[in-house]
Amino acid sequence: MTTYYINQIPVEELLIKIVDERRQPRDLRAYDSDVAVFFAGPDGIVRAGGGYGYISMSYKGYVSYEFGNISPFTVAGDYKIQLKLSRVEVGELVHYDLTDIATLEVRKGLI
Repeated sequence: MTTYYINQIPVEELLIKIVDERRQPRDLRAYDSDVAVFFAGPDGIVRAGGGYGYISMSYKGYVSYEFGNISPFTVAGDYKIQLKLSRVEVGELVHYDLTDIATLEVRKGLI
């Protein structure tokens, strides 16, 4: 698990591996490339990350998240992260799946 710090805007993207119920990499080719990423802080407030999530290696189950200009990390504690994978078909409803919830640790830094 990667540790982040309050108000940090990471330079490197967050790489998230999506697995199936057997803990094997999930094939993500059925989904659109854009991925919605949601963070919930220790206060329980759910925030859109403010960055850009996308499927980076569909056949290996990887999603990349590039952090935006505003840090999603406003207080110290454990943050929950969940992804919304969707498929939009013309003239039809949007179909989507939610991933399992992962945890990120956020600490108070020295600066």
